[in-house]
Amino acid sequence: MGRSFANLHIKSRNLEKIVEALRVLSEEHAEVLGLPNNEAQDSKFVMYISKSNENWISVLHDYFV
Repeated sequence: MGRSFANLHIKSRNLEKIVEALRVLSEEHAEVLGLPNNEAQDSKFVMYISKSNENWISVLHDYFV
């Protein structure tokens, strides 16, 4: 049995806006992260966020739809 893993690369210079958007996504649209909305409040999402250079931000997470 395998595990899924996803990464997302976003072209942006504003790390704070990306983090806030991911926070809203995990709180209000949990289905995008692989959980039904009714389970979102009970779950803790862990994402690894890295600003690789001036224009790109990478987001690593177990699951994206």
